[in-house]
Amino acid sequence: MAMMKAAVIRIAGGPEVLKIENLPIPEPRNDQLLIRVKAFGLNRSELFTRQGHSPNVKFPRVLGIEAVGIVESAPGNQLRKGDKVATAMGGMGRQFDGGYAEYTCVPVTQVQAIRSELPWDTLGALPEMLQTAWGSLFKSLRLEKCERLLIRGGYNFGRFGRGCDRKEPRGHPSPPQLATLNVPPFCGRAELTKYSSTPGPLPYRSRKCVQEVSTRCLSWWALQR
Repeated sequence: MAMMKAAVIRIAGGPEVLKIENLPIPEPRNDQLLIRVKAFGLNRSELFTRQGHSPNVKFPRVLGIEAVGIVESAPGNQLRKGDKVATAMGGMGRQFDGGYAEYTCVPVTQVQAIRSELPWDTLGALPEMLQTAWGSLFKSLRLEKCERLLIRGGYNFGRFGRGCDRKEPRGHPSPPQLATLNVPPFCGRAELTKYSSTPGPLPYRSRKCVQEVSTRCLSWWALQR
C-alpha cells in the first residue's frame, strides 16, 4: 500500500499536537480527484480547530481547508493527470482529511483547474481568499454588470483584484470599484496612488467621503445613460 506523510491532529492543543505520520494515500472514487499537494495556506479556522473550538470536527484529522497541486488521479476523467488545480472549503480538513498532507482526495466539484506561472508558495495562499472574495461579491451581493462597488478598506482587495486575479470570474465581469483607504491624515489626492493600485481611491477617514462617493456614483450613472 502506497503511503504519504501528513500532519495529523489526534487531540486539541498547541502546535505540538500536530504530528507528522505515515498514512495510506487515499483512493479517489469517480466523483473525486486525488491531488498531489504542492502548497497550502494556513487559516484561522484551522487554528480554532486545533485548539478544540470546532466541536463538529472529529479527531484524528488531517487539517487544511485549501490546497493547490497537481492531479494525481481522476477516475471520472473530469481532469487529466498532471493538471494544475486548486481546491478549498467544502468540508476539507473538517468532514474529511484536508491539505496538510502530501496528497488530498476531494470532490471534483470543488476543484478548479488553474493556469498560472506564480510560484507554488504564492498560489497556496490564494484559493480560500479568492473564494471568499468571489462568494461575497457574486453569491452574497449578487453583483451584476454595470453595478458600482464601494469597498471600505479596499487597499488589499484592490491589489489582489487588479494584481493576482487578472482573469474575471466566468460570467461575472469586474464591476467598477470605489475603494476607501486608511491613509495618513491630510493626504492629498495626488498622494493616494502610493497606497493603492485601485483607480480613484477615497480616504475613508475624510468627512467628505460619503459626499464624494455619492457624487462619483451619480456622475458615473449619468455617463451610462
